[in-house]
Amino acid sequence: MKTSTLLALAALLLTSCDGCDGDAPQSIALPPPYAPTAPALEAPPPPSPKLGDHPALSGVPTLAEGWFADSAQRTTHLQFDRPMVRPGETLWVKSWSLSQQGLAGAVPERPLEYALLGPRGQRVLSKRVKERGGTATNDFVIPQSAPGGLWTVQVRSGDALLAERRVLVVGYQAPRFRKELEFLQKAYGPGDRVSAAFSIAASGAGPLVDQRVTAIATVDGVE
Repeated sequence: MKTSTLLALAALLLTSCDGCDGDAPQSIALPPPYAPTAPALEAPPPPSPKLGDHPALSGVPTLAEGWFADSAQRTTHLQFDRPMVRPGETLWVKSWSLSQQGLAGAVPERPLEYALLGPRGQRVLSKRVKERGGTATNDFVIPQSAPGGLWTVQVRSGDALLAERRVLVVGYQAPRFRKELEFLQKAYGPGDRVSAAFSIAASGAGPLVDQRVTAIATVDGVE
């Protein structure tokens, strides 16, 4: 409870006191406000003498700097906007070529070649783009006749293969006919006549007329 609230409560009690005969105290001593204190921190233990002057540790900083300074310690990642794509759709690609120390760009600027390979490894499309600050973007329109399967996107700098990643191409063919079959009753019993309404239409061509239709009834797996 705040100090101002306590003072107001004390004043209310004094003014409403019956039979006090003027002996009520004119002031009330309130405790100081509570202020939490942070716990004391323990002193750290002394370093282990086993690691103090070990000769193997003296060369660690030099080895680490040499490992990061090696030109091979750069990595390239490929990023897609989706894990699966259909023929006719656009696949967006972004590459990240960064050093493992500080994640800075591998080189300020350089040309890159993106290649789209089919499921059998054949080159279908390729583009040349410019990488700036370690990043570059590209897009591929998957051909309408593309077969389904795992396709591959590669990124190269000159003759060096920097990275490759696979993407799933799902072949899709719209249905050529629209068929509907609806029974005229929800249930039938022995001796009942079963009737059904059937319609068929070709996509974009309307209903099929004057066509022969064969109906086969199957009951418990027996025609």
